Amino acid sequence: MKGEENAPFIEVVVNLPLTKLFHYRVPEHLKSSVEVGKRVLVPLGKRKVTGYVVGVAQKTEVSEIKDVLDVLDDQPLFTLKLLSFYKWVSDYYFSPLGWVVKTALPGNLSMESRQVISPTEEGKRYLALKDNSPAMKLLKEASNRKEITLRSLLKSYRGEGFYAVLNRLEKMGLIKREFKQVRTLVKVKKEKWIKMDEEGYHFLQSPDHLSSLKKRAPKQAALLSFLGEKERVPLQGIKKEFGDCDRAIRGLEEKGLVALEYREVYRDPLRGEEVMSEDIPQLSLQQKKIMKKIKEGIASESYTPFLLYGVTGSGKTEIYLKSIEEVLKQGKEALVLVPEISLTPQLVNRFRARFGDAIVLLHSRLSPGERYDGWRRIRKGMVKIVIGARSAIFAPFSRIGIIIVDEEHDTSYKQEEKLRYHARDLALVRAKIEGAVVILGSATPSLESYYNSKIGKLTLLSLSERVGGKPLPKVEVVDMREENSSQKGRNKELSRRLKEALSERLNHGQQSLLFLNRRGFAPFVTCWECGYVFGCPNCSVSLIHHQKGKNLKCHYCGYTIATPDYCPQCGGMRVQLLGWGTERLEEEVKELFPGAQVARMDRDTTGGKEGHKKVLKRFIDSKEGILIGTQMIAKGHDIPRVTLVGVVSADLSLNFPDFRSSERTFQLITQVAGRAGRGDIPGEVIVQTLHPYHYSIKASQEQAFSQFYQEEIKFRKELNYPPFSRLINFKMEGNSKSKTAAFAQKVGTLAHTLCDKKSRYRRDIEILGPSASPWEKIKGKYRFQMLIKGSPLTSLRSFASHLLNQVPIMLREDGVKFYVDVDPVSLL
Repeated sequence: MKGEENAPFIEVVVNLPLTKLFHYRVPEHLKSSVEVGKRVLVPLGKRKVTGYVVGVAQKTEVSEIKDVLDVLDDQPLFTLKLLSFYKWVSDYYFSPLGWVVKTALPGNLSMESRQVISPTEEGKRYLALKDNSPAMKLLKEASNRKEITLRSLLKSYRGEGFYAVLNRLEKMGLIKREFKQVRTLVKVKKEKWIKMDEEGYHFLQSPDHLSSLKKRAPKQAALLSFLGEKERVPLQGIKKEFGDCDRAIRGLEEKGLVALEYREVYRDPLRGEEVMSEDIPQLSLQQKKIMKKIKEGIASESYTPFLLYGVTGSGKTEIYLKSIEEVLKQGKEALVLVPEISLTPQLVNRFRARFGDAIVLLHSRLSPGERYDGWRRIRKGMVKIVIGARSAIFAPFSRIGIIIVDEEHDTSYKQEEKLRYHARDLALVRAKIEGAVVILGSATPSLESYYNSKIGKLTLLSLSERVGGKPLPKVEVVDMREENSSQKGRNKELSRRLKEALSERLNHGQQSLLFLNRRGFAPFVTCWECGYVFGCPNCSVSLIHHQKGKNLKCHYCGYTIATPDYCPQCGGMRVQLLGWGTERLEEEVKELFPGAQVARMDRDTTGGKEGHKKVLKRFIDSKEGILIGTQMIAKGHDIPRVTLVGVVSADLSLNFPDFRSSERTFQLITQVAGRAGRGDIPGEVIVQTLHPYHYSIKASQEQAFSQFYQEEIKFRKELNYPPFSRLINFKMEGNSKSKTAAFAQKVGTLAHTLCDKKSRYRRDIEILGPSASPWEKIKGKYRFQMLIKGSPLTSLRSFASHLLNQVPIMLREDGVKFYVDVDPVSLL
């Protein structure tokens, strides 16, 4: 082992929910190859799994040490500095280090082993018997193919007691079970190129030879002349020029004039896309003052955290670009996080206009090959800038100079499965480890970040004016209680004031956005006679009616049925559609404004890799019309011809049973309002609400973050919610409601007992629950939770650690999934 030749063992983690390190012996022939940061193939029980080397050990308490089977990498996949970051993440989020490493690395790097079932010779003879027992049914299923994985067999078997029957067949010697290796590795992409051989150059210099070739094989002669100018060309490039030319190439190859070679190519989602030109703007006085402070931080080459609070359209992106320029001058690297990169093509275009193609994108909509190649280019030092979603925080840079978190308030930065990390918080941690500058930017900062700037943890930088002195849009609030009471007949979702404003924009050839944060046609379908509401059988939510397809769909588990004509409970025929979604709003707008160009941007219209970009491009290119959308339209779009924004139902997020509901309402309204008036024509915003006097609505009308902050911070302090405390949420999921509830009660009893025994816990910590989650059932799983809040953080974490050490013993009895969410963003 490099640098640790005398250490007899290595420490390995695997991608399993296990917190312990595994020790393995390194055979003599692998000692020169093993190194921290590399993957190794190791035996684990009966399986062979991919492990990650995270250290070495001089001794071990394990009596039987197994040997490493193979080393899978030439170079380490992560550095020691990155490993220290992974370990911090693992410790803070109470998550296995193997999960952290797996999350940090690109997907499809692991070699997996799967359990395979096949009949023995005795089992094949047994099949000839006439027997309809469950054992025979299962044996027949296993015999339909040469071999079948355990997972596939479980899906296809229709009988009861699957594992009991399987175990009986194995004891009878009728089947055999074994683990087989499955390669899921993403491969390096190679492209076939044609290059001119030395003999080919000599041939071209002989007029007689070339003339003779032109007569006998004109296509070969043309190809050879083409290659003589280019030296080497990809095969696909030649085929674009000459069409089908395989035969001609083979002829030249047989003559020894050209040769084929394979060259590694990187899959790049930006390849072939036009780079737009950009006029670099002059900095305003406010921007210059901010840049002075950021430059000082960059020059110090030490951890310097900033909160950049700037109203919408104030030029935060230009600050990002100028800051990165400074970092690149030092030969360092820049990491830029955005909430959802597929929704911000304009931001990517600006970065490419400024820095060219030396940029890598990292996000979930890329293919596995694109993610893998992007990661490799970063690791090899081929690029200096990464733009990506939350997982990009693990980009394998070695000399980070700056980390930028755009729209730092956005909840998309929180990962809600397995490793439940928050990328914004990790940006601060990684910047501290790297000694880098970090900029958290937003027009509506999170309460926690703004509070941290007040107490000196972050340096506040403010941009209070729009670029070029453009005014912020005028915001008008419409009280829908009065509107609905004054309108006769069927209630419409659009107020008279908003309809007038839309008509005016269409008449002047301007564009409008309508924001409604609920997709589908109608969010509720009910029986008018008995009150029955069509709900999802797998989730504690109502089914949404979609006009396209005429079906009811659950937006959580995907359950879908045709929209019925009668009530399944009473048989009544008066089935009603209640409420509004973006699909219904689109229909309403088209009826009101026939002939207008109306587009919709939500999950139903933006499928596919480039779905968001296509919808947005069509709307921008049309230069008129109305775009209807969910919160997708609120995120970072700069469309100069949009002069009107209508917030159709501002109260939806206010009704969530979550202490952050007011904050999210203010952020959503302010962000979407900021899309108006970014061109030469001043913007206008119309907010429709049933709660016109709620402080989040009133503050968004004034676009006054400080006003909202003053109100919200009083509420948080009074109830001891963040930023005055920290939260850890313990979640329990199970197929059985009674078993999950009973397990939750056991966890609650244990937690309260710990608080009774430890006076410091009782003083510092408050336990809420356990109780059913607000949405009790999702995807067929019953959900309970227990929230603990308190301060200081050390006391909260100590309590959580005590609890987590004892819960696994209970898990074996109940079979309920149990996990912990540190600093939860959603409590639903």
